[in-house]
Amino acid sequence: MAVLKKIFSSLRKLFGKKKQRRKAKRKVRKKSLSSRRAPRKSLGKSRPAQPSRKTQPSGQPVGEITHFFAKIQVVVVKMTKGNLAVGDNVRIYGKSTDFIQTVRSMQIESVDVRSARSGQLIGLKVEREAKVGDKLYRLVV
Repeated sequence: MAVLKKIFSSLRKLFGKKKQRRKAKRKVRKKSLSSRRAPRKSLGKSRPAQPSRKTQPSGQPVGEITHFFAKIQVVVVKMTKGNLAVGDNVRIYGKSTDFIQTVRSMQIESVDVRSARSGQLIGLKVEREAKVGDKLYRLVV
């Protein structure tokens, strides 16, 4: 608590907004230990564990996202295994990301390509935000 008070007071000094406080003198009574409430005990009923709402992604894992450029909506994908071509349906799946899209534009070192294989770094235009570490799956139709 003391640390928070120091932080807030330094912020008030920094931004120049000071609040005038009137300190009222209050009598502080000491409570006896017997007058304090005891913590409530659990009734022993517990909720069953609920399964995760996200399901494991279907399809063939082909790569992992290493970079995301927000302004141009492009991800850099390190192809780990399998092939990927323009026109394939892909799923980008991660902790906070889960969407499906069709590959419309793909580049390797600023050159448009029609397909990519494992071991290559590709640039892929995406429709939504993706995060570093998300996985890329090629959906089998």
